[in-house]
Amino acid sequence: DILPRFAISSHYKDMMVRINALTTLPTVQELSFSNLPMIKVENPIVDDSTAAQIEAYYSNLNGYYTNPRLYNCFLKYLKRIVSAENLLCLHSIDLYNSIYIETYNDDINKIKDKDIIIDHAWLTYRFFLAPHACYEVGISHESQSYVAMRMYKPIKNMFDCIKKELMVTLETHFVQFKKEKEYQDVIALFK
Repeated sequence: DILPRFAISSHYKDMMVRINALTTLPTVQELSFSNLPMIKVENPIVDDSTAAQIEAYYSNLNGYYTNPRLYNCFLKYLKRIVSAENLLCLHSIDLYNSIYIETYNDDINKIKDKDIIIDHAWLTYRFFLAPHACYEVGISHESQSYVAMRMYKPIKNMFDCIKKELMVTLETHFVQFKKEKEYQDVIALFK
């Protein structure tokens, strides 16, 4: 009884358009690294911060993630070790969360620009999470399935399980990055 009604609904047609889009995944050239805007996060570093406070802040992943210059430095390192997709995916997830929070109104049906949220969720899925995506990240099947099942009607924290896995990977890479000359050069700028 329900399936025939669903099959003729506009929701079903929208879902089928998105599913058909997965048959032709985007190519690497379609994602511009420079087109991802920085997340707006308050930087705790102020003019009277001591060198030790500055170094402590920028010696962890969050400091690099919130500063465009440092972000690009870490991204360059990750490209060199062929792991940039993890940082780009994390960035895309945070953009999704910031877009959702800006337009959130308790219920996705009441959100003024829900198409923007749905489009960004699908963009993130198509570039990073879909099987054989051009920037496919290494995540568990369980997390990938969880997100895939929520793509039709995205929710606020639907990417949190992916974000946790990406942070573990990026923290591991960041430990290695701290041993590189690039890291030392950047930290020297703040002393």
